[in-house]
Amino acid sequence: MSDPYGRTWWGRKWWRALETIGLNYPDQRIVKGRALAGHGAVTGMSIDPGKVTGRVTDTNGTFETEIRIPVYNASAWAAGMTALSLSPSCVAGLLAGRLPKRIDDVLAETGMRLLPKKFVTEDHNRITADCPCADNREVCAHIMALALVSAAKMDDDPWLVLLLRGGPTRDLAGRLRAARVASMDAAQPVLAEHAEAGPRFTARLRSRQVSCRRVRTARRSRCRAAPDRCRTRSTRAVPRSPDPLLQAS
Repeated sequence: MSDPYGRTWWGRKWWRALETIGLNYPDQRIVKGRALAGHGAVTGMSIDPGKVTGRVTDTNGTFETEIRIPVYNASAWAAGMTALSLSPSCVAGLLAGRLPKRIDDVLAETGMRLLPKKFVTEDHNRITADCPCADNREVCAHIMALALVSAAKMDDDPWLVLLLRGGPTRDLAGRLRAARVASMDAAQPVLAEHAEAGPRFTARLRSRQVSCRRVRTARRSRCRAAPDRCRTRSTRAVPRSPDPLLQAS
């Protein structure tokens, strides 16, 4: 039977983010948290930018629990969307309604990370939790239950992970397309500068072309002399996969 809490890689990684604040294996808090989650002890759960909140009820009462995580500002997300728009695998995954596994690797190029990772000391990697129960550890069974139920919610709606980090959740195709266009516009001055410098390299390019022709001529001569020793190579063009952003427009 599959795990109902964290069926996707992002849901599983979310509740396991509690490892960054003291969760260990094996741990009775996981067992108790699963029991509470399975018996519907978590109610009023809400996932908002920077926090997950909910009420967890057990034999000792009802506790208002909260898991907090830093959010990225608009400028950080603008850079992040540009990086994602230039990654074909990320674009394809997001347009298909899921979070691609490479999303954190791509966002890392801009200093971002969606889901916390153990042993990473960046400010935006740090999560905190709060529960008024008698357990003085940062991760108690109630926090564990809240993390598991919220992970199941994120399994069904991956955009909640973006929302949790302050990111966009609507019209992702349009945002990715706009980010790519802005990136291409920003590159135009650089391309123009290279175009202006082109004539300086024309003579060198022509000499290389002449050299390549001589190499090809020499190879043909060797093949005519000893055809059995030559290996033919296919020159058939490989079709390019369509751009998912252009298909989405």
